[in-house]
This record gives sequence, structure tokens and C-alpha cells, in this order.
Amino acid sequence: MENRTLNSIIGQRIENVLRSSKISQTEMARRMGITKQILNAYIRGKHRIPADALAFIARECNISADYILGLKDDMVPVYDSFEEDFGPVRENYSKLTLAQR
Repeated sequence: MENRTLNSIIGQRIENVLRSSKISQTEMARRMGITKQILNAYIRGKHRIPADALAFIARECNISADYILGLKDDMVPVYDSFEEDFGPVRENYSKLTLAQR
């Protein structure tokens, strides 16, 4: 796959992730410590996004990096069942005294 095409796919996926997460480009750029213009260049496929930036977006939006990379078509949250699986554990842990922890 050509780099330009891959950059465009990744950019479109980032745009989809931000939209579904209801996070603006301005806000995500602020969180990433970059300018909106740089983030926009990633989204438009003008620049290749660094791996750490891609991972940051995936974590912030709770989405698999595989989706952003175009390896998966489903935008499924990574920790979809976290609260269901670990909510009771966290609740019980918070009831313990410091000595019990």
C-alpha cells in the first residue's frame, strides 16, 4: 500500500474517532501538546503520524489502534466491559481501610 494512501486512511479514521468521541481537533491537539495545524495535517494525510501520537489518540478515545491503522473495520471500545468486569472489585476495594489494603 502506498504511503499516501495509508496516511489518508489513517487520517480519515482519526477524524471518525474524534467525531464519535465528541472531541474537537483543537481539544485533541491541546491534549497531545501539538498545534491544531499539525493534527489537521495528520488527518488530511499530509504528514505521517508518529506511532506515539497514534497510540495517544487511541488511548484517549478508548479505541483500538488497529481500527485507526485500517486493520479492523469496527470502531469497538477497547475497555468496553471494564466497568462491568471490574466495577464491583473497585467498589469493594474502596470500602477497605488503609490497613486492609
